[in-house]
Amino acid sequence: MRRIELDPTMAKIAELHHQLYLREMHRINDQMDKLVIDKRRDGAYDLGRLLDGLADHAVARVAPGEWSASQSISERVGREPHPGYAFVPVSPGALYGQRDLNVAVASAGGFLVATDNPGDLFVAALRNASVMERLGVARLPTAGDAVVPRATGSVSTQWLINELSSITESAHVFAAAAATPKSVAAYCEVSGTLLKQTTRAGQNFILGEMARAVAETYDGALINGSGASGQPTGILNTPGIGSEAGASIAWSGILNMIATVETAKGLVTPEAGGWAVNPASAKILRGRERATGSGFIMDAGEIADYRALSTGSVPAGTAIFGDWSRVFSLEWGVLEVGADPYGVNSTLFTKNLVGVRAIWSCDVLLLSPVSFSAATSIT
Repeated sequence: MRRIELDPTMAKIAELHHQLYLREMHRINDQMDKLVIDKRRDGAYDLGRLLDGLADHAVARVAPGEWSASQSISERVGREPHPGYAFVPVSPGALYGQRDLNVAVASAGGFLVATDNPGDLFVAALRNASVMERLGVARLPTAGDAVVPRATGSVSTQWLINELSSITESAHVFAAAAATPKSVAAYCEVSGTLLKQTTRAGQNFILGEMARAVAETYDGALINGSGASGQPTGILNTPGIGSEAGASIAWSGILNMIATVETAKGLVTPEAGGWAVNPASAKILRGRERATGSGFIMDAGEIADYRALSTGSVPAGTAIFGDWSRVFSLEWGVLEVGADPYGVNSTLFTKNLVGVRAIWSCDVLLLSPVSFSAATSIT
Protein backbone atom coordinates (compact mmCIF):
# COMPACT_ATOMS: atom_id res chain seq x y z
CA MET A 1 0.00 0.00 0.00
CA ARG A 2 1.29 3.40 -0.92
CA ARG A 3 1.70 5.74 1.99
CA ILE A 4 0.54 9.32 1.47
CA GLU A 5 2.71 11.92 3.12
CA LEU A 6 1.02 15.25 4.07
CA ASP A 7 3.00 18.40 3.79
CA PRO A 8 3.53 20.20 7.13
CA THR A 9 0.79 22.75 6.48
CA MET A 10 -1.89 20.12 5.74
CA ALA A 11 -0.77 18.03 8.71
CA LYS A 12 -1.14 21.06 10.97
CA ILE A 13 -4.65 21.73 9.62
CA ALA A 14 -5.64 18.07 10.19
CA GLU A 15 -4.35 18.19 13.77
CA LEU A 16 -6.30 21.41 14.37
CA HIS A 17 -9.52 19.79 13.08
CA HIS A 18 -8.91 16.80 15.34
CA GLN A 19 -8.46 19.05 18.38
CA LEU A 20 -11.65 20.97 17.52
CA TYR A 21 -13.53 17.65 17.16
CA LEU A 22 -12.35 16.45 20.58
CA ARG A 23 -13.26 19.78 22.19
CA GLU A 24 -16.79 19.65 20.69
CA MET A 25 -17.26 16.05 21.91
CA HIS A 26 -16.18 17.08 25.43
CA ARG A 27 -18.66 19.98 25.31
CA ILE A 28 -21.52 17.67 24.28
CA ASN A 29 -20.61 15.16 26.98
CA ASP A 30 -20.55 17.93 29.58
CA GLN A 31 -24.01 19.06 28.48
CA MET A 32 -25.35 15.50 28.72
CA ASP A 33 -23.88 15.11 32.20
CA LYS A 34 -25.48 18.40 33.22
CA LEU A 35 -28.87 17.21 31.93
CA VAL A 36 -28.57 14.01 33.98
CA ILE A 37 -27.60 15.96 37.09
CA ASP A 38 -30.43 18.45 36.54
CA LYS A 39 -32.90 15.57 36.13
CA ARG A 40 -31.70 14.06 39.38
CA ARG A 41 -32.16 17.38 41.14
CA ASP A 42 -35.44 18.49 39.64
CA GLY A 43 -37.29 17.87 42.91
CA ALA A 44 -39.96 15.48 41.57
CA TYR A 45 -40.14 12.02 43.10
CA ASP A 46 -38.91 9.37 40.63
CA LEU A 47 -39.32 5.64 41.30
CA GLY A 48 -36.97 4.70 38.46
CA ARG A 49 -34.22 6.86 39.91
CA LEU A 50 -34.75 5.33 43.37
CA LEU A 51 -34.59 1.78 42.02
CA ASP A 52 -31.45 2.59 40.01
CA GLY A 53 -29.81 3.88 43.18
CA LEU A 54 -30.86 0.88 45.26
CA ALA A 55 -29.69 -1.53 42.58
CA ASP A 56 -26.28 0.17 42.40
CA HIS A 57 -25.99 0.55 46.19
CA ALA A 58 -25.57 4.28 45.59
CA VAL A 59 -29.02 5.66 46.33
CA ALA A 60 -27.74 8.76 48.15
CA ARG A 61 -25.72 9.78 45.07
CA VAL A 62 -28.05 8.64 42.28
CA ALA A 63 -31.34 9.62 43.94
CA PRO A 64 -30.60 12.31 46.56
CA GLY A 65 -34.17 13.62 46.65
CA GLU A 66 -35.72 10.19 47.07
CA TRP A 67 -33.11 9.28 49.71
CA SER A 68 -33.88 12.50 51.58
CA ALA A 69 -37.57 11.54 51.61
CA SER A 70 -36.66 8.11 52.98
CA GLN A 71 -34.50 9.68 55.70
CA SER A 72 -37.34 12.02 56.70
CA ILE A 73 -39.71 9.08 57.08
CA SER A 74 -36.99 7.20 58.97
CA GLU A 75 -36.74 10.02 61.52
CA ARG A 76 -40.52 10.09 61.89
CA VAL A 77 -40.91 6.34 62.49
CA GLY A 78 -37.78 6.09 64.63
CA ARG A 79 -35.82 3.45 62.73
CA GLU A 80 -33.83 2.82 59.56
CA PRO A 81 -35.21 0.72 56.66
CA HIS A 82 -33.82 -2.75 56.06
CA PRO A 83 -30.38 -2.76 54.38
CA GLY A 84 -30.78 -2.21 50.65
CA TYR A 85 -34.25 -0.72 51.13
CA ALA A 86 -35.79 2.74 51.29
CA PHE A 87 -38.95 4.15 52.81
CA VAL A 88 -41.34 5.52 50.21
CA PRO A 89 -43.98 8.24 50.72
CA VAL A 90 -47.08 6.23 49.84
CA SER A 91 -50.03 5.06 51.95
CA PRO A 92 -50.12 1.32 52.57
CA GLY A 93 -53.18 -0.64 50.54
CA ALA A 94 -52.03 -10.46 47.08
CA LEU A 95 -49.04 -10.81 45.24
CA TYR A 96 -48.77 -9.75 41.61
CA GLY A 97 -48.11 -13.40 40.87
CA GLN A 98 -45.49 -14.62 38.44
CA ARG A 99 -46.19 -12.01 35.77
CA ASP A 100 -43.37 -9.57 35.02
CA LEU A 101 -44.00 -5.93 34.17
CA ASN A 102 -42.47 -5.29 30.75
CA VAL A 103 -42.95 -3.17 27.66
CA ALA A 104 -43.35 -6.02 25.16
CA VAL A 105 -46.67 -7.21 26.61
CA ALA A 106 -49.29 -4.46 26.91
CA SER A 107 -51.20 -5.99 29.84
CA ALA A 108 -47.93 -6.64 31.71
CA GLY A 109 -46.64 -3.07 31.60
CA GLY A 110 -46.66 -1.85 28.03
CA PHE A 111 -49.69 0.33 28.73
CA LEU A 112 -47.46 2.43 31.03
CA VAL A 113 -45.05 3.45 28.25
CA ALA A 114 -45.39 7.21 27.92
CA THR A 115 -46.10 7.45 24.17
CA ASP A 116 -49.86 8.04 24.00
CA ASN A 117 -50.92 8.06 27.65
CA PRO A 118 -53.66 10.70 28.16
CA GLY A 119 -51.99 12.86 30.78
CA ASP A 120 -51.39 11.11 34.08
CA LEU A 121 -54.41 8.79 33.88
CA PHE A 122 -53.83 5.20 35.00
CA VAL A 123 -56.48 2.65 35.97
CA ALA A 124 -55.88 0.75 39.21
CA ALA A 125 -56.53 -2.97 39.56
CA LEU A 126 -59.81 -3.90 41.25
CA ARG A 127 -59.39 -4.67 44.94
CA ASN A 128 -61.53 -5.24 48.01
CA ALA A 129 -62.81 -2.05 49.62
CA SER A 130 -60.95 -1.25 52.84
CA VAL A 131 -62.98 -1.18 56.04
CA MET A 132 -60.10 -0.65 58.45
CA GLU A 133 -60.00 3.13 58.67
CA ARG A 134 -63.58 3.84 57.55
CA LEU A 135 -64.98 1.93 60.51
CA GLY A 136 -62.60 3.54 62.99
CA VAL A 137 -59.75 1.11 63.54
CA ALA A 138 -56.95 2.98 65.34
CA ARG A 139 -53.50 3.00 63.70
CA LEU A 140 -50.61 2.98 66.18
CA PRO A 141 -47.01 3.53 64.99
CA THR A 142 -44.63 1.54 67.20
CA ALA A 143 -41.00 0.48 67.41
CA GLY A 144 -40.26 -2.53 69.66
CA ASP A 145 -42.53 -5.44 70.48
CA ALA A 146 -45.75 -3.95 71.83
CA VAL A 147 -47.45 -4.81 75.11
CA VAL A 148 -50.73 -2.95 75.58
CA PRO A 149 -52.36 -3.11 79.03
CA ARG A 150 -56.12 -3.60 79.08
CA ALA A 151 -58.58 -3.63 81.94
CA THR A 152 -60.45 -6.91 82.42
CA GLY A 153 -62.18 -5.85 85.64
CA SER A 154 -63.15 -2.54 87.19
CA VAL A 155 -63.60 -1.23 90.72
CA SER A 156 -66.87 -2.00 92.48
CA THR A 157 -69.26 0.65 93.75
CA GLN A 158 -71.64 0.82 96.70
CA TRP A 159 -74.25 3.04 98.30
CA LEU A 160 -73.30 4.55 101.66
CA ILE A 161 -75.96 4.17 104.32
CA ASN A 162 -74.83 7.26 106.16
CA GLU A 163 -71.82 9.52 106.68
CA LEU A 164 -70.20 6.97 109.00
CA SER A 165 -70.29 4.13 106.48
CA SER A 166 -66.96 2.81 105.19
CA ILE A 167 -66.20 2.19 101.55
CA THR A 168 -65.09 -1.34 100.75
CA GLU A 169 -61.80 -1.38 98.88
CA SER A 170 -61.71 -2.79 95.36
CA ALA A 171 -59.16 -2.75 92.55
CA HIS A 172 -58.90 -2.75 88.80
CA VAL A 173 -57.85 -5.97 87.10
CA PHE A 174 -55.46 -5.71 84.18
CA ALA A 175 -54.13 -8.02 81.50
CA ALA A 176 -51.54 -7.49 78.80
CA ALA A 177 -52.16 -7.79 75.08
CA ALA A 178 -48.95 -8.42 73.15
CA ALA A 179 -48.12 -7.72 69.53
CA THR A 180 -45.07 -8.48 67.39
CA PRO A 181 -44.30 -7.49 63.78
CA LYS A 182 -45.97 -9.61 61.09
CA SER A 183 -44.64 -8.82 57.61
CA VAL A 184 -46.80 -8.81 54.49
CA ALA A 185 -44.94 -8.44 51.21
CA ALA A 186 -45.33 -8.21 47.43
CA TYR A 187 -42.81 -8.80 44.65
CA CYS A 188 -42.82 -7.94 40.96
CA GLU A 189 -40.27 -7.58 38.19
CA VAL A 190 -40.14 -4.32 36.24
CA SER A 191 -38.26 -3.85 32.99
CA GLY A 192 -35.57 -1.22 32.84
CA THR A 193 -37.09 0.03 29.59
CA LEU A 194 -40.44 0.54 31.32
CA LEU A 195 -38.84 2.58 34.11
CA LYS A 196 -37.12 4.78 31.53
CA GLN A 197 -40.13 5.29 29.25
CA THR A 198 -43.03 5.64 31.66
CA THR A 199 -43.94 8.98 33.24
CA ARG A 200 -43.41 9.64 36.92
CA ALA A 201 -47.13 9.13 37.38
CA GLY A 202 -46.71 5.66 35.90
CA GLN A 203 -43.81 4.89 38.23
CA ASN A 204 -45.77 6.07 41.25
CA PHE A 205 -48.73 4.05 39.98
CA ILE A 206 -46.56 0.91 40.32
CA LEU A 207 -45.70 1.91 43.89
CA GLY A 208 -49.31 2.70 44.70
CA GLU A 209 -50.56 -0.61 43.32
CA MET A 210 -48.04 -2.55 45.42
CA ALA A 211 -49.05 -0.52 48.47
CA ARG A 212 -52.75 -1.12 47.86
CA ALA A 213 -52.16 -4.85 47.33
CA VAL A 214 -50.26 -5.10 50.62
CA ALA A 215 -52.92 -3.07 52.45
CA GLU A 216 -55.75 -5.20 51.04
CA THR A 217 -54.05 -8.37 52.28
CA TYR A 218 -53.62 -6.81 55.71
CA ASP A 219 -57.26 -5.71 55.74
CA GLY A 220 -58.28 -9.32 55.19
CA ALA A 221 -55.96 -10.47 57.99
CA LEU A 222 -57.40 -7.88 60.37
CA ILE A 223 -60.80 -9.50 59.78
CA ASN A 224 -59.87 -13.17 59.46
CA GLY A 225 -56.13 -13.64 60.06
CA SER A 226 -55.34 -17.14 61.31
CA GLY A 227 -52.61 -16.17 63.79
CA ALA A 228 -50.40 -18.82 62.12
CA SER A 229 -48.01 -18.93 59.16
CA GLY A 230 -46.89 -15.36 59.80
CA GLN A 231 -50.41 -13.89 59.89
CA PRO A 232 -51.90 -11.70 62.64
CA THR A 233 -54.86 -13.05 64.61
CA GLY A 234 -57.94 -11.44 63.11
CA ILE A 235 -61.25 -10.56 64.75
CA LEU A 236 -63.04 -13.74 63.67
CA ASN A 237 -60.32 -15.97 65.14
CA THR A 238 -60.06 -14.14 68.47
CA PRO A 239 -61.47 -16.25 71.34
CA GLY A 240 -64.38 -14.64 73.18
CA ILE A 241 -66.24 -12.82 70.41
CA GLY A 242 -70.01 -13.35 70.20
CA SER A 243 -71.62 -15.55 67.55
CA GLU A 244 -74.97 -15.92 65.83
CA ALA A 245 -76.23 -18.60 63.47
CA GLY A 246 -76.43 -17.18 59.95
CA ALA A 247 -78.71 -19.77 58.38
CA SER A 248 -81.89 -17.98 57.22
CA ILE A 249 -80.89 -15.07 59.42
CA ALA A 250 -83.77 -12.74 60.25
CA TRP A 251 -84.24 -9.41 62.01
CA SER A 252 -84.28 -11.13 65.42
CA GLY A 253 -80.83 -12.60 64.78
CA ILE A 254 -79.46 -9.18 63.83
CA LEU A 255 -80.85 -7.71 67.05
CA ASN A 256 -79.33 -10.61 69.02
CA MET A 257 -75.88 -9.74 67.68
CA ILE A 258 -76.21 -6.12 68.74
CA ALA A 259 -77.63 -7.11 72.13
CA THR A 260 -74.73 -9.51 72.72
CA VAL A 261 -72.25 -6.65 72.38
CA GLU A 262 -74.33 -4.09 74.27
CA THR A 263 -75.05 -6.47 77.16
CA ALA A 264 -71.32 -7.15 77.55
CA LYS A 265 -70.73 -3.39 77.65
CA GLY A 266 -68.67 -3.83 74.52
CA LEU A 267 -69.57 -0.47 72.97
CA VAL A 268 -67.46 2.41 74.21
CA THR A 269 -69.86 4.81 72.52
CA PRO A 270 -72.81 4.09 70.20
CA GLU A 271 -71.06 6.02 67.43
CA ALA A 272 -68.19 3.50 67.47
CA GLY A 273 -70.43 0.59 66.44
CA GLY A 274 -70.55 -0.63 62.87
CA TRP A 275 -70.99 -3.57 60.51
CA ALA A 276 -68.61 -5.18 58.01
CA VAL A 277 -70.45 -7.51 55.65
CA ASN A 278 -69.38 -9.79 52.80
CA PRO A 279 -70.89 -8.58 49.47
CA ALA A 280 -72.96 -11.74 48.92
CA SER A 281 -74.28 -11.53 52.47
CA ALA A 282 -75.00 -7.82 51.98
CA LYS A 283 -77.08 -8.74 48.93
CA ILE A 284 -79.18 -11.10 51.08
CA LEU A 285 -79.67 -8.53 53.84
CA ARG A 286 -80.56 -5.78 51.37
CA GLY A 287 -83.33 -7.95 50.00
CA ARG A 288 -84.68 -9.39 53.27
CA GLU A 289 -87.39 -7.47 55.10
CA ARG A 290 -87.25 -6.87 58.83
CA ALA A 291 -90.95 -7.71 58.83
CA THR A 292 -93.53 -7.59 56.09
CA GLY A 293 -93.72 -4.02 54.80
CA SER A 294 -91.30 -2.63 57.41
CA GLY A 295 -88.21 -2.15 55.27
CA PHE A 296 -85.07 -4.16 54.63
CA ILE A 297 -82.46 -5.34 57.16
CA MET A 298 -79.62 -3.50 55.36
CA ASP A 299 -80.81 -0.21 53.98
CA ALA A 300 -79.14 3.08 52.99
CA GLY A 301 -75.75 1.91 54.28
CA GLU A 302 -77.07 1.01 57.72
CA ILE A 303 -78.21 -1.99 59.74
CA ALA A 304 -80.33 -1.19 62.80
CA ASP A 305 -79.14 2.44 62.75
CA TYR A 306 -75.46 1.41 62.72
CA ARG A 307 -73.36 2.10 59.61
CA ALA A 308 -72.75 -0.97 57.46
CA LEU A 309 -69.99 -1.44 54.86
CA SER A 310 -69.73 -4.21 52.28
CA THR A 311 -66.26 -5.59 51.46
CA GLY A 312 -64.71 -8.76 50.09
CA SER A 313 -62.20 -8.64 52.96
CA VAL A 314 -64.94 -10.27 55.06
CA PRO A 315 -65.22 -14.04 54.39
CA ALA A 316 -68.15 -15.41 52.41
CA GLY A 317 -71.41 -15.77 54.33
CA THR A 318 -70.26 -13.53 57.17
CA ALA A 319 -71.37 -10.30 58.86
CA ILE A 320 -69.53 -8.70 61.77
CA PHE A 321 -70.88 -6.17 64.25
CA GLY A 322 -68.75 -4.45 66.83
CA ASP A 323 -66.95 -1.46 68.26
CA TRP A 324 -64.11 -0.93 65.79
CA SER A 325 -62.35 1.56 68.05
CA ARG A 326 -61.41 -1.45 70.20
CA VAL A 327 -59.22 -2.76 67.37
CA PHE A 328 -55.66 -1.45 67.09
CA SER A 329 -53.57 -1.69 63.95
CA LEU A 330 -49.93 -1.61 65.05
CA GLU A 331 -47.43 -0.52 62.41
CA TRP A 332 -43.68 -0.87 62.51
CA GLY A 333 -42.55 1.85 60.15
CA VAL A 334 -44.11 2.31 56.73
CA LEU A 335 -44.02 0.51 53.40
CA GLU A 336 -40.44 -0.33 52.43
CA VAL A 337 -39.38 -0.86 48.82
CA GLY A 338 -36.19 -2.63 47.78
CA ALA A 339 -34.66 -3.32 44.36
CA ASP A 340 -32.68 -6.40 43.31
CA PRO A 341 -30.93 -5.96 39.94
CA TYR A 342 -30.04 -9.67 39.68
CA GLY A 343 -33.07 -11.49 41.10
CA VAL A 344 -33.41 -14.85 42.80
CA ASN A 345 -30.65 -17.20 41.61
CA SER A 346 -29.45 -14.38 39.34
CA THR A 347 -32.32 -14.99 36.91
CA LEU A 348 -32.51 -11.27 36.10
CA PHE A 349 -28.82 -10.92 35.26
CA THR A 350 -29.33 -11.72 31.57
CA LYS A 351 -32.53 -9.65 31.31
CA ASN A 352 -33.31 -5.96 31.38
CA LEU A 353 -35.38 -6.43 34.54
CA VAL A 354 -35.28 -5.15 38.11
CA GLY A 355 -36.91 -7.08 40.95
CA VAL A 356 -38.98 -4.84 43.24
CA ARG A 357 -40.13 -5.99 46.67
CA ALA A 358 -42.46 -4.15 49.06
CA ILE A 359 -42.71 -5.08 52.76
CA TRP A 360 -44.97 -3.75 55.51
CA SER A 361 -44.67 -4.89 59.14
CA CYS A 362 -47.86 -4.75 61.19
CA ASP A 363 -50.06 -6.60 63.70
CA VAL A 364 -53.62 -6.58 65.05
CA LEU A 365 -54.74 -6.16 68.66
CA LEU A 366 -58.36 -6.67 69.69
CA LEU A 367 -58.50 -5.28 73.21
CA SER A 368 -61.96 -6.57 74.16
CA PRO A 369 -63.33 -9.58 72.28
CA VAL A 370 -66.79 -8.96 73.79
CA SER A 371 -66.95 -5.85 71.63
CA PHE A 372 -67.67 -8.02 68.58
CA SER A 373 -70.24 -10.52 67.39
CA ALA A 374 -70.26 -12.40 64.08
CA ALA A 375 -72.84 -14.28 62.06
CA THR A 376 -71.49 -16.97 59.73
CA SER A 377 -72.93 -19.17 56.98
CA ILE A 378 -75.54 -16.51 56.18
CA THR A 379 -78.31 -17.68 53.88
